[in-house]
Amino acid sequence: MFKDYVWCLVAVLFLSVSSVAMAQDDIDLDAADDALDAAVKVDDNAAGGEAAEVKEAPPAEVKEVTDENAAPDKGKVVIVEDISEPQVVENSPKTKKRGGNENSKHKALMYFPNLFLDFGDIFSLTLGAGAKSGVEIRLTRWCQIGGTYGANYFVEKGFERRYGGGYDDGYEFALVAISSEVRTVDPTFGTVPKAIIKRNKATMLQPSDERYKSHVRDFWAVGFDAGWLVMIGFHLHPVEIADFFTGLVGYDLVGDNL
Repeated sequence: MFKDYVWCLVAVLFLSVSSVAMAQDDIDLDAADDALDAAVKVDDNAAGGEAAEVKEAPPAEVKEVTDENAAPDKGKVVIVEDISEPQVVENSPKTKKRGGNENSKHKALMYFPNLFLDFGDIFSLTLGAGAKSGVEIRLTRWCQIGGTYGANYFVEKGFERRYGGGYDDGYEFALVAISSEVRTVDPTFGTVPKAIIKRNKATMLQPSDERYKSHVRDFWAVGFDAGWLVMIGFHLHPVEIADFFTGLVGYDLVGDNL
């Protein structure tokens, strides 16, 4: 009887110890599962961070594209090329055809007005009054003699259809192609150009000189300036004479037709 009781106690103790061990194993397994879940979450978070980093990359690329599109030099070049070149290529044939018809009609309509203006371009006339005197005679600027000195107010029907008046102050002395001139022309009305000429040293005149190249003066003019207190200047312009005669056959020699 006593032996049976002892074996019962041993069996109970064994079962208790087994239960405790199993419980501990369950706890260890739960802890391991929790640790594994935590590790998985950490990995997920890390993966999420990497994904976030990957998602942040496209804005950087977009920014580069935006900066490239915003580059002022490249933008201007593209706009100019896309707009100007097609217009020239596509519109030129129609424009040329239409422009040719319009030019023919325009030339026919303006034939006599242009002849009248070309005839007026043949000569120039200047009248002045003031403290100026002298005599100059010229057969172009390569063949001239004389000089003028002083200042006066003037009105003129000038070279290249210039009409108006102003104030002229200075001097000019010339012998054949050698000339010395210091002069200021201040316009007061009309289309007279302002001119400042400073050649106080005697030099050889050339058609390429600025005052002739810019058509302030006509290098090939033939005429004179003369007077005392009252000055008169008259010149013929050979190139304009040729332009008038070529205009009779419809050719604009100097390109001044309306």
